[in-house]
Amino acid sequence: MKERIQIFDSNILEINSDCLVLFAGEDGEFLDSFSKNIFDKANGSTKRFYEMNKYSLSSKGAFLLPYFCDEYAVHYILIVAVPTYFDSYGEELLRKAILNCLDKTSEQVFNSVSIPVFTLFETSFPINVISKILVGTIYGFLKKEYFPRKVFLFTTQNDENIRLKFENKIEEIFS
Repeated sequence: MKERIQIFDSNILEINSDCLVLFAGEDGEFLDSFSKNIFDKANGSTKRFYEMNKYSLSSKGAFLLPYFCDEYAVHYILIVAVPTYFDSYGEELLRKAILNCLDKTSEQVFNSVSIPVFTLFETSFPINVISKILVGTIYGFLKKEYFPRKVFLFTTQNDENIRLKFENKIEEIFS
């Protein structure tokens, strides 16, 4: 099962993935310039749908939208709201948001999902907490579900420390 989760510190858009997760705050605004740039390249109907509905986004829901862009090998974007504050309630909401994300990809029978971990660094959560919640939640989900077959976690480019924290957390949880 450990082979179903992979960590990369290279360019997230070089990986062919069925679905790319974009994180937004609970106000519907994207957390970072990466997510905003990806969304800006979406087609008009995808943008209009999100702009009309973004205020109804919560950690209990997500928007799965078709994504057409010649530059990237992604077929869908999944916009998920995450809390930007760090406390026990925020941790639970982050866990629910990740579960919701995985549920959506499983329902759609996606083989792969790419999660840009570096986007979550824009929240007030420490890296150790982010890695524990993400890896632990993904592990619990993959034990019970067949899809997605692969979960790609992307840390920041050229930051070996962050990648190692996630690799260590995978070793700890999957052992």
